[in-house]
Amino acid sequence: AKTQPGKPVEVPQTKDKNIPPGTEFEGPKDVPSGWTVDVDPNTGKITVTPPANATPGTEVNIPVTVHYPDGSTETTNAKVTVTPKDPSETDAGQHDPGYEDAKTQPGKPVEVPQTKDK
Repeated sequence: AKTQPGKPVEVPQTKDKNIPPGTEFEGPKDVPSGWTVDVDPNTGKITVTPPANATPGTEVNIPVTVHYPDGSTETTNAKVTVTPKDPSETDAGQHDPGYEDAKTQPGKPVEVPQTKDK
């Protein structure tokens, strides 16, 4: 699954559609600093939120332990990758500064205010 810094992503369990009734899913005890992980014990759906300052390109494997009714267990991983923020959500994407042309004579200062993005 992929998500942006600070945004939750839901990762459903989709690999095995025939999970026996009574199967329980358990999330990890430890997660990377700043990350939150919630695992639905009945469906295995994981909700993962990276920190707001997560570096795009960061990949984290979230281990989920599956407890079957017969007492057996197995661990599987859900990989979450941090993608860059949408440009419209960044300061640079929301602003467009610019300057008008200005003229002056040699040795005379001229003020050129930022006029495009007010």
